[in-house]
Amino acid sequence: MAEMKNVFYLRVLALVLALVCLLCACSVPKALLSSSDEILSEESGAEEPETESSAEYSEEASEPYSEQETEQEPEKGPVNRVSGNEEEIDAAVDRIFAGFNVVGGSVAAFEKGEVVYLHHYGMANRERGLAVTDDTRFRTASIAKAVTSLFAMRLVDEGRLDIDADICPMVNEKLRNPAYPNEPVTTRQLMTHTSGLIDGAAYKEAISSLPFAPLETLLTDGRIRSGAKPGTKYAYTNFGMGLVSGVIESATGERFYDHTYELFESLGMDAAYINAMLSDKTQIATMYRNGEPTAEPSVWKDMRLDYVNIPVGQMYMLGHGDLYISARDLARIGCIMAGDGTLDGVRVISEESLGEMHTVQFTDSESGAVRGLGVERFDHIIDGKHFWGHQGNAYGMLSGLIYDIDDECGFVILTNSCSGGKKDGVYGVNRAVVTELWQYFEPAADDTGGAEE
Repeated sequence: MAEMKNVFYLRVLALVLALVCLLCACSVPKALLSSSDEILSEESGAEEPETESSAEYSEEASEPYSEQETEQEPEKGPVNRVSGNEEEIDAAVDRIFAGFNVVGGSVAAFEKGEVVYLHHYGMANRERGLAVTDDTRFRTASIAKAVTSLFAMRLVDEGRLDIDADICPMVNEKLRNPAYPNEPVTTRQLMTHTSGLIDGAAYKEAISSLPFAPLETLLTDGRIRSGAKPGTKYAYTNFGMGLVSGVIESATGERFYDHTYELFESLGMDAAYINAMLSDKTQIATMYRNGEPTAEPSVWKDMRLDYVNIPVGQMYMLGHGDLYISARDLARIGCIMAGDGTLDGVRVISEESLGEMHTVQFTDSESGAVRGLGVERFDHIIDGKHFWGHQGNAYGMLSGLIYDIDDECGFVILTNSCSGGKKDGVYGVNRAVVTELWQYFEPAADDTGGAEE
């Protein structure tokens, strides 16, 4: 009997102790019941994956960080005033193009990674009655220099190219200036037009007959050099920027037009440096001067046949001006260059290399040209604004890719014919379009919500 009582008392005591432990546990703060991983996560500021079991706790734990979250920079998005004003902008662009005798053209605007405006005008081919549309590809002329430089700097990111290395061993030793045998010729010099190479008589003769002469032919002729020490004098040159194509070939082991086509394709663009590589070359705009056709790439043969005499690694053309692309796709290139180097969330070029492209590399006191790497700075379009980009001029057409890296916006102007000259380094049609559209991108006078003080 006594043993039964003892067992009973022991069971009661155990029950009391269990109740006491339970009550004590209820009074412990939740933070002390968290796992060590959860505590470390909160201290580092990292967000926990949202799950059903942690949803209630996550909401409660996030309260102390609500002030920090509201201070984070909001996601970037267009802040322009294009929407609702399209008809007004279209009419203004049409008036500008008509005033500059444009046969056919396109204008695009972009901001913070998005193409926000696109308008087409006139005829891509007047003889065939082909209107300019989204599918029209224009030959961009020297805008190609900026795109070629973008792809060269991508190779820098990949560790396959050093833009300050001597290109003579990798392209051709005869590129070295005989007057300065110990001075290297570099890709940086090519992209800033300071290599000492010029579009001399030998270059013009080499490109005047088909198939094109090999690089070796030009380099045995002294009429390709300015006489200046490499890196010291500015002389705008298609030959020099064309050689960047050869540098890219040497770095990749691929034909320049194949390598770049693959890059365009990876970006979802139907663009190329060779007419026949487009999905439909019949959509290439014919070029005109004074109303007369000057060049019709849509009926040219496959231009790859013209480069058979040029070994891989020695290309000296294409990258300077032979890019065929639509206004929309060129605006998407502009999104990369005016933004952070990404397109649709995909990294195309590092911010460091993009910053290098937009760092002033050379200022020419004679012409006033301010050069980055493959791009030029425009200081005389909008007061107080420094735009970057490149312009094009060939076969009677004019074009422009002009953008603002501070506000991450810009404009594409493509034509197949255009009258008018330059003022302060800017073609009249480009200045007119950028000035007209800028009023829809600059902060309104009463809009101080997003402005910095």
